[in-house]
Amino acid sequence: MDRLLEHMKVVHGFDLKTVRQAKRLNFYQQVKLINYIRRQMHQNCCILCCEKFEAREDLIGHYTHSGHVTQFPEFSDWDQPQYFFPTFENDNLLCGLEDDREDDGNERGDDGIAADKDCNVVIAEDTQVPTESILKEGTVLQELIRS
Repeated sequence: MDRLLEHMKVVHGFDLKTVRQAKRLNFYQQVKLINYIRRQMHQNCCILCCEKFEAREDLIGHYTHSGHVTQFPEFSDWDQPQYFFPTFENDNLLCGLEDDREDDGNERGDDGIAADKDCNVVIAEDTQVPTESILKEGTVLQELIRS
């Protein structure tokens, strides 16, 4: 994964880690951005101006002369549900993406109590398991089974 990210940075001038941090992209936004870029490349379209080219070499030449490859596309272009779906099957780049946040969006203190990013404390309620239940009565259970 590191070699791929380094290749993108050195050869194409696209630093995914820097973009992720600067634009504060969550995991799903990273997925959509990558799928958008890959789809545009597959269709020989510029990721910034959406100009379509006949050949990939022409698109690469456009990127070289315009500098569009180093600029960030508008959120409205790529932050759409259609880009949740990968352009390539079994995409290793998508499998290796990271999210800087905790899995549940909460941080846990030394006491194990969770607090979200806005410092709202979340404390679990004490629950009691009922010792008596109407379902333990044979007649009620039989009526439910017949229904």
